[in-house]
Amino acid sequence: MVDVPAGEFLMGCDSESECAKAEGPARRVRVGAFRIDRLEVTAFEYARCVDAGACRRAPSVGLCNHDQPDHRGFAANCVTWNQARTYCEWAGKRLPTEAEWEKAARGTDARTYPWGNEAPDFGGQFRANWGEGLDQAAWMRDGWEYDAPAGRFVAGASPYGTIDQAGNVAEWVADWHALTGHDPTALADPKGPASGEDRVVRGGSFRDPARRIRAYARDGHGPDQWFEHVGFRCAWSR
Repeated sequence: MVDVPAGEFLMGCDSESECAKAEGPARRVRVGAFRIDRLEVTAFEYARCVDAGACRRAPSVGLCNHDQPDHRGFAANCVTWNQARTYCEWAGKRLPTEAEWEKAARGTDARTYPWGNEAPDFGGQFRANWGEGLDQAAWMRDGWEYDAPAGRFVAGASPYGTIDQAGNVAEWVADWHALTGHDPTALADPKGPASGEDRVVRGGSFRDPARRIRAYARDGHGPDQWFEHVGFRCAWSR
């Protein structure tokens, strides 16, 4: 895990030309100190929880990494929000709040991506595993048509040293998702709406264009659904 100190950061986005309604408003948010996994939880790590009888086995079909011997170091995808929460609790951790996740990815300088403001392939260096455009053959530019082993894109590290918070697999976080955007009055350790239909997913994935892997981009899915492009990482309160 890596340490993220207490303090304020700019969360969200306000530019009408770049932001979806659900990504705003931008405002200064303060979060307490916490720790967060440097990498996405891997299929091998999740399998340990299954073997211990604490986690429910994930599917092993299609692009799912579970029970695939050559994908043990890939992200634990195809897990629901509920399964992700169970794993983190079994590991003595928890899912990060959306605010914690974004601060870990973005730092305090309001950058667009975890590594800064440059495009993911600026200067010919690939900083993320993403899928620009509809032609899947073009997804191979970064060396991986689909997801890659966790931690492969070290050039895309955040200010705190996390890897793959942009692309590879998107990540479940603790909060309920609000299509209307962030609560502008929630400025200290915000935890999102009290209820909802979908849980927030952050970071974008191997199939998303560059705008969807920005540090403030967000989506939501039902907590009982699983997807080949969604995984998670855990956090811990200091």
